[in-house]
Amino acid sequence: PLTSSTARAVLFSALSTAASFGGLALSTHPGTAGMGLLLLLSLLIMLSTIFLFLPALMGPPPSRSD
Repeated sequence: PLTSSTARAVLFSALSTAASFGGLALSTHPGTAGMGLLLLLSLLIMLSTIFLFLPALMGPPPSRSD
């Protein structure tokens, strides 16, 4: 799934966003830490949906006729 440059860009963008949300989760304020955990969890669910379930729902790639 990471063969295209678009997929790699989505993954690296999500990783940098996850690092930011992880920083929020490490906050001492309970509300900010809770929001960081919630955002991090939702991001992980979205990434798993994009990279695992969506390609499976799209079916096999079209065959090449050379």
